[in-house]
Amino acid sequence: MRWGGNLERVINYQFGILHEIKNLGKIQFPDGAWYAGEFKNNEIDGFGEYFWPDGRQYKGQWKDNLMDGQGESIWPNGRKYKGEYAKDKQEGFGIYHWGDGRIYYGYWINSLQHGRGILKNNEEGGKEVRGIWQEGIMKKEINDGFDEILKLKQLEEGVK
Repeated sequence: MRWGGNLERVINYQFGILHEIKNLGKIQFPDGAWYAGEFKNNEIDGFGEYFWPDGRQYKGQWKDNLMDGQGESIWPNGRKYKGEYAKDKQEGFGIYHWGDGRIYYGYWINSLQHGRGILKNNEEGGKEVRGIWQEGIMKKEINDGFDEILKLKQLEEGVK
């Protein structure tokens, strides 16, 4: 591993009390991947960007060297995920764009669609299918209980 640039120490005081010390920097790994962002106790922790040699990239929150919190992943083939992560897995609410135009708005567990979700197809005029997903498979089509997902979907699409 090689450190690049200057490390900068960020000290967070609130009401005169020291809460945390974070360092900002950039690190390049032997495989060509690199990370730029916050470090805490020599671990990737806080906000940062990670770039893999194959063109994948992640921008968002980290904890203990793992993607954890809000973030966005982009793949070179046009796929994109924006939402919550826990311990390097898509976990919680997220929006996934396939490279072919399909979009899933909904909940995830262990990087698989799980719970209520809406799949918008790129065919048939953008038809939407609403349902309950389990481990990446839609188990049941339903049409109620989607108010929260629809609000988040509208925000993503820029609808007021």
